Amino acid sequence: MSFPSLLLLFRELVDHPFVRDCLILAGSPLIKVKKHVPVGLMDIVLDAGIQTVLEFMMSYQEIEEAQEKSIERLLELLKKEDVDIHTFLGLLEPVTCAINNHMDSPEVQLAGYSFLLELTGRALGKNLKVEMLACENILGCLLNSMRTYSDNEGLLWMICTLFMMMSTREAAVEALRKAGVFTDMLTILSNFAHNKNISLACCGVIWSLVANGTDVAEYPLKYAIEVVSIILHTHLDDGETAESACSAFWALSLHGCIDEAHYEPYALLLLEALRRHPARPVLAKNACLALASLLRTSGKPLPILRNGAVWPKLKIERTGAYEKLARCFNVSLCPCQSTSLADVPRDAVLNPMKIHTASL
Repeated sequence: MSFPSLLLLFRELVDHPFVRDCLILAGSPLIKVKKHVPVGLMDIVLDAGIQTVLEFMMSYQEIEEAQEKSIERLLELLKKEDVDIHTFLGLLEPVTCAINNHMDSPEVQLAGYSFLLELTGRALGKNLKVEMLACENILGCLLNSMRTYSDNEGLLWMICTLFMMMSTREAAVEALRKAGVFTDMLTILSNFAHNKNISLACCGVIWSLVANGTDVAEYPLKYAIEVVSIILHTHLDDGETAESACSAFWALSLHGCIDEAHYEPYALLLLEALRRHPARPVLAKNACLALASLLRTSGKPLPILRNGAVWPKLKIERTGAYEKLARCFNVSLCPCQSTSLADVPRDAVLNPMKIHTASL
């Protein structure tokens, strides 16, 4: 009998009710028996303060339910208006410890990352440092959860959003870079391109890693820009996600990782993003910078962009990025010469990206 067949037979035996009961009575490590808090004690934590909750967590570290309910209570306390954020920053260690100890419990993971996400958002809102999230223990916990629950969209969104928040600090960016998060972001984007929240967060992390990095030679940049272009194409109508994708696209394009055959399809995609979101200054700036980068690296004019007929009417002030792009196009910035992208055939804008979608 082959090894896979033996393994399958073994699993079937372990799952058999009689065999399972025997293994439980024997105390076998093959069967994990879910422990419970003694009756009535769980009520203690429901209305308790921070110190009582921490003592409860320490007393029942091995019990999933105790850790889950304790973290949920801490989250309730954190959401009150008059809390001292510094006090809650001191709770990072016990919460991440609970997450690590119960890696096989989606409920503890959800409670833990809900707490970390709320705490990090509040800390950044008060301009407090969040570099402690990039310390070895906490970052290792985040990475372990992300790779363990690679098919859980809810958890992945929270973890990727935490990475995006962390990446606002240079020290955290360096830690993320060393941990190989760039490749993880690409994998998650490829698997969950339909999820706008995950896409927004991952593109934000990619932008930080590439824009702030001096050595990106180890990154699969060509693949990355294909994935980001698919995200932009998929979420063209969502302003926030399109804005994040344009930022990531621009950062990647600076490294000359675009094949000549893709210059025009990418340029059309960026112009379509401008056409759909003319009132978003950050999107406009990064899309214009990305287009300028495309023109610079191509070394020759792109036929579709040789005249002003494809320029959108941006309802924002002419930025330096916009003027730089105009110089690349060699067109005037006079409003009378700027017309809508409505003249560009819709199929020409959207269809070229299908070749990339099919390749992933």
